[in-house]
Amino acid sequence: MVIFDANAILRYILQDDEKSAASVKEKINETRCLVPTEVIAEVVYVLTKLYKVSRADTARVIEKFLLLENVSAMETSIVLHGLRAYASTKLDFIDCVLSGYQMQGYSIFTFDKKLQSYLESIA
Repeated sequence: MVIFDANAILRYILQDDEKSAASVKEKINETRCLVPTEVIAEVVYVLTKLYKVSRADTARVIEKFLLLENVSAMETSIVLHGLRAYASTKLDFIDCVLSGYQMQGYSIFTFDKKLQSYLESIA
């Protein structure tokens, strides 16, 4: 199993370096690939803050990547929920991931009023 870093995922998504993007595609085709949540958070940050990609488009392209055969996240269902929440709210991505944990039955303890309000709205 291979773990991808943010740079590898960005090359694949952005297709801004054909050789690197092809290398990532080849790796996906030959072995199981894992993407830690921390790496997804970095990809979200780079796409939205540096490349100015909309939250919805960022969530869409990362979700599409995570749904490729042989690619998975550490907690795929939680991360996918977080991406969908990120696309439709103004919460930080990590707060959106926390909401995914709530959807899995965890209790979230926070002093963040915006996060708490969102968590109550989806409970």
